[in-house]
Amino acid sequence: MVWASYSTWNGGGFYPAGTCPNYYCELATACGAELLLKNGPLNLTEFVDFAKDADVWLYSGTNFETVLNDFEDELSVMKSVQNNELFDIMGHGEDAWYNERKVEPDAILEDFCHMVGTENVNSPHIPAFFRHIDNPEMSPGQCNDQSSSYLNLGSYCEPIGMMEPETPVYCFSGVSTVNLEDGTTLALKNLKIGDRVQVTNDGKFDEVYSFGHYEPDSVGAYLSIHSAASATPILISALHMLFLDNAKAVPASSVNVGDILLGGHTITKIKNVNAKGAFAPFTYSGTVVVDNIVASNYVSLTGRSTFLGMDMQFVAHTVVAARRLLCRLNTCDEQYNKEGIATWIPFEIFSLIASHESSISLFAVVVGAAIMFLRRTKALNKM
Repeated sequence: MVWASYSTWNGGGFYPAGTCPNYYCELATACGAELLLKNGPLNLTEFVDFAKDADVWLYSGTNFETVLNDFEDELSVMKSVQNNELFDIMGHGEDAWYNERKVEPDAILEDFCHMVGTENVNSPHIPAFFRHIDNPEMSPGQCNDQSSSYLNLGSYCEPIGMMEPETPVYCFSGVSTVNLEDGTTLALKNLKIGDRVQVTNDGKFDEVYSFGHYEPDSVGAYLSIHSAASATPILISALHMLFLDNAKAVPASSVNVGDILLGGHTITKIKNVNAKGAFAPFTYSGTVVVDNIVASNYVSLTGRSTFLGMDMQFVAHTVVAARRLLCRLNTCDEQYNKEGIATWIPFEIFSLIASHESSISLFAVVVGAAIMFLRRTKALNKM
C-alpha cells in the first residue's frame, strides 16, 4: 500500500511515507501490509511510477477528490485507482485526525487493518478515521457533558489467528449483515425467524421462515469476497450460492476476481478467512441480500450450478416447497442437530444423492433407453 498526499507547497509534489521507524510503519507491520517508502517530494510521473502497483492508497490530506480530478488521466494507471481502493483521513473530519486520533491508537490500528483487508472478522470494526472516499464524512461527536467519560471509537477485540474451523459450514458468518424492512441493518447472529429482510436488489423484502443452518458458537471457514457493493466483504461458505450479473446462481467457490455479481458489482478481491457463527436464513423467495450482495438461501452440494442438468437454485427451491407451505400454515417446528443443521433437512440423504449424480444420470439414461426399447418391441409385435 502507499500512504501519500499532494501539496502545492514549494512548487508542488507528492509526499509518500518516507522512512521507518514511524507510526505508519508500525501500523503496516501490525496489519501484515507492505508499505511503500520513498522520500518526497515526487513529481506526478515519479509518483505514478512509484505507486502504480500498490493495492491501497491512503491519502493523508484533506483534498483527495480534488487531486483525483486534477490528475485523473495520469493516476488512472494506478492499481488502487482502478480498483477504487482509495481512502483518506477524513472519517470524522480534519480536527478529529489531528486531535482525537492521538488518544485512539487502537481505533487507528483497527482502521488500518480494515483498510488493507486483515481485520479480525469476528470483531467487525466501523472505521473511525480512515474513510473510503465513496463514504460520506461522519459528523464529529458533540460533547454536551464535559464531565462524562470519553467514548472510545475502537471495537472490542478478540485474539486474531487463534481460531480454527470446527466444522464445515454451509452459510454466512455471524458478522455478516442483512437489511431489514424498517431500514435498519442487522448482524445475522441477531436475526430471528419472522424478521423481514431484503431479498432483491430493487428493494423487495420477505419473511425469514427458517434457518437451514444455525450455529452461533461454531468457527467456520469462509470466503471473504470484496466487491464494489460495499466497503466490507461478504463472508460466505464455499458451497453457498450467490448470483452473477446474468441472474445465475453459482457456488461462491466458483467466482473469480473480475466476475460481475448481480447488480453490476465487480469482484475485486477474494481470500480465505475463519469467522465465528454459521447462519443460513431461508426466505419464501429463496434469496437474501447479505452484505449488500444478492445470495441464494441454498448450497450446491455438487459444487456446481446444476444438478442432473437442471438449475441448482430451481432444484433446491423446489425441494423445500413443502416446508415453505407448512410454515405459511404456521405448522412448522424449528429444531437443529448438534452441527446446527435444521432437523427438517435430510442433509445426509441430499449429500448422498449429490455425490452419486453421475450414477443417477447413467441410471436415468439406462432406464429411459429400456423403456424406449420395450415400447419399440411392443409396437413391432402388434404389426
